[in-house]
Amino acid sequence: MLPIETTFESKKLLRRTRATFEGTNGAWKDLARVSFDGYEIRHGRTRVTAVGSDSTIALSNDAGEPLGWQQGGVLGISTHGLFEAAEVLRALMGHKSPPPLDAVFDGLADFVDRHFVSGALNELAATRP
Repeated sequence: MLPIETTFESKKLLRRTRATFEGTNGAWKDLARVSFDGYEIRHGRTRVTAVGSDSTIALSNDAGEPLGWQQGGVLGISTHGLFEAAEVLRALMGHKSPPPLDAVFDGLADFVDRHFVSGALNELAATRP
């Protein structure tokens, strides 16, 4: 769906990154200039293969390396953590976006602390029918 190609390398890359959307358009236009913290896990480099293609680099990391491409309505990214970033959710869904996943888990942990007797979950987990 995108004229890109990944060349695999022997060394695996794993790092946190600050990624920024560039000139996204169409359905993705609200992501333009949105930055978020994510991470890269990959075994290679991806590049655009079609000369003269209308595919554009849509996302880059803080070193300027491309991590996402758009062609028409298709957006492909290789950065993890996109839908856990409040700024991305706000851009895509507006002000009523759901909280980031880590905030949901923090809220759940707070609920358990407030409403369960200390050690109750461990006792329930140890009980066998």
